Amino acid sequence: MGHLRPLLRLALPNYVALLSAVVAGIVDVAWVARLGPAAVAAVAVATNVENALLGVILLVNGGVVVVLAGRIAAGDRAGARAAIGAAWRIFAVLTPVVVLACWALRRPLAALFLPEPGAADLAVEYFAVSLPAVAIFYAQQVVDGIFAGQGDTRTPMRLALVANVLLVTLDPVVIYGLGPVPACGVVGAAAATAFGRVVALAIGLLLLRRRRAFPEPAGPGLRCGHWCRPGRRSPGTSSCGWRVPSRSSRWSAASG
Repeated sequence: MGHLRPLLRLALPNYVALLSAVVAGIVDVAWVARLGPAAVAAVAVATNVENALLGVILLVNGGVVVVLAGRIAAGDRAGARAAIGAAWRIFAVLTPVVVLACWALRRPLAALFLPEPGAADLAVEYFAVSLPAVAIFYAQQVVDGIFAGQGDTRTPMRLALVANVLLVTLDPVVIYGLGPVPACGVVGAAAATAFGRVVALAIGLLLLRRRRAFPEPAGPGLRCGHWCRPGRRSPGTSSCGWRVPSRSSRWSAASG
């Protein structure tokens, strides 16, 4: 039971961040409802395709979390930086392949799930914006993995909430029009989703840039998600409840 609270402290924000991607699709579907059943079907299919594509980048996200956390726990700053660099290189190779392949197949994808030509055409319009924006979505997942690998799952949650608040605010404006803003229909829904994620990604990159140091083990425990500043270290304790053995203690245990 001693690890239950720290587990929940890390897991619940992570769950909320992942759930936000699904919620974004639900919000888009809800706002386009007044455009008719064809628009609802088109956006529902397009957002579900996007959710399926999320699984691809989660491979990178999960990998960087595990490797980065291990490097930080071992006090290996060079290894931590190498893990982050590797994650961005995989992102740079993987993203164009996924985006370009899906872009080329956007019409067959729409026709596969939407036999009615009108709904399929609307899905293609949504894809025209949402598929290039997958690059933003993937970059955000890498950023989230870097934060989580340092024991910080709350920042990714907050970034996801920022994106969704912007989406809820902008969707009715760009879908139905307001003042000088023209009504863009399903394209507006995709654009609002992309804009919210751009803002969240920009904030996330700015926060990463400000955090130039990695958290360090404090004695035998690692202060997960906290940064090395005067007066914040407490040898032998861990603020999140986790105790990560130092390399010397692991070696002693192995030798014994």
